Amino acid sequence: MTAHQLQPSRRVAERLRHNDESLVDFVCGGIVLSDRASRGEYPDKAGPQIEASLAELGAVKVLPVQVVPDDAKALLRAIDELVREGAQLVVTSGGTGLGPKDITPETLLELGGKTVPGFGEVMRAKGTAYTPTSYLSRSVAVVHGETLIVAMPGNPKAVAECFEAIAPMLPHALATMLKGS
Repeated sequence: MTAHQLQPSRRVAERLRHNDESLVDFVCGGIVLSDRASRGEYPDKAGPQIEASLAELGAVKVLPVQVVPDDAKALLRAIDELVREGAQLVVTSGGTGLGPKDITPETLLELGGKTVPGFGEVMRAKGTAYTPTSYLSRSVAVVHGETLIVAMPGNPKAVAECFEAIAPMLPHALATMLKGS
């Protein structure tokens, strides 16, 4: 991944200029699901994109992105660790497709809590500007306690596109969710 690919998107920056909200007040984290990257067979590229996109949205409290295998127990352990560290937003990358090892949506829905269908809907709709197969993504978002968890596809380019789609909603969603906490 080149440094250029990790640069803030002008479109996202412009959208946020018209909205004073950012992620500056929230603790954020990320999880990448990839058997091969977790084994060190190739470098993870989605994690750096998650970090770059969070920074672009003003996040200053970003916990290290964890890379775990495509396994429900590993995902739940990583979520639990980030929640214990105070993460209010967790972005996952990977496991949202139709393959036999794609378990992210089911695992997140097992956590209970509230589902936030609009996040998946807008990510899929935005993705069709780049590829019609975006509608095959099973991206979801759930509220688990005081943490919003957003599942994105595993491709780093798709992660950037998904962040662009949900950027206007994230700060408001977190602020609303945490009112009275």
